[in-house]
Amino acid sequence: MLLSLFLGCALEVDSTEDRYLERRPGPEALVDADGNYVGGWWESWEGDINPEDASGREGALQSWIHFILETDRYFIIANLADLNRAANTALLVVDKEEQDFQNVSLQYTFGDNVLAVDPDWSGYSNPADGSSATISEDGMTFEIYADELSLVGEVAARPDEPFIQTTRSVDGYGWLQWYVNYTLVQGTLTIDGEAIELPPGALGSYDRMVGHRSNTQAWNWISAIGEAVSEDGLTTATVSLQIARDKDEANPRIDAKKYAVWIDETLTKLPEVVFDYEVLDEETNETSDWHIYTPDTDADWIDLSFTPDFHRRDKTSWLWFYNTDFNQHYGEVNGELHVGGETWILTDLFAVTEDSLLQF
Repeated sequence: MLLSLFLGCALEVDSTEDRYLERRPGPEALVDADGNYVGGWWESWEGDINPEDASGREGALQSWIHFILETDRYFIIANLADLNRAANTALLVVDKEEQDFQNVSLQYTFGDNVLAVDPDWSGYSNPADGSSATISEDGMTFEIYADELSLVGEVAARPDEPFIQTTRSVDGYGWLQWYVNYTLVQGTLTIDGEAIELPPGALGSYDRMVGHRSNTQAWNWISAIGEAVSEDGLTTATVSLQIARDKDEANPRIDAKKYAVWIDETLTKLPEVVFDYEVLDEETNETSDWHIYTPDTDADWIDLSFTPDFHRRDKTSWLWFYNTDFNQHYGEVNGELHVGGETWILTDLFAVTEDSLLQF
């Protein structure tokens, strides 16, 4: 299997034993005695986070914290990522009122990558730009500095059920991931020297990951949090989307069922989600509107239309060491979400989607 992974031969991982649609008690450790990741969707995580015991090659170990924050005026995305051969600090701000887009993505490669992750994988710090993020059970504190943009603040975890999953790949490879919703305690966004106090209570969510990743990663993803209205128009609820799916270019491709949606505190995993769109311009990677939906509507399902308004692209390569084409699109989602026998309507909910390829 590992030979196929490195030579680029197409590979599918049989995820039957991981039972990704069944939430179970978490294992004692992330990596078992044979050096393999223990795959599954977990009720909670109290086990040992021990990626150092995995048999995957050391250079494949990666980690990141990626979070969004939604206010009436601003949609904010921040990222601290250690991809081993490279690191990234990114801060992106959409001013919905002015229809303005600020985008700073700082890349650090090889010896310039000094981003450090705490031994328990809960803290990130990048001395190259002064950015940091520290996660606890209660929430997160952060300082993100990206040239003329900065975001400093604190969030508190919502009582929503967290999404916790280990995605098992080939022997020695896999990753542990958390999706957590939160509310802003206090925060300051600075743009070109102007400090903007953000409203306490604003909603957000984060995606946190640690594990051994394959040489070729390719995925689609959507993240959004805001308000939904019941089909009869009488009830409102907080809705959160964290939905990711491997693209065909991923090697190996894993049917990990990372299709998480929340209505208020209740987490539901959808049985299937499809991302359907066209790339209209191969040079810029601009796309058509996206249709994000569940093909079979007999149980829980989603049927959404995403309209991209802004686009961030990081396309870089260096010899044979890495090739990245990382695309984020920002815009509004409209449509329906049906869970637990109830249908909810999403109207002009701001979201971020990704269409990305990483090769190391």
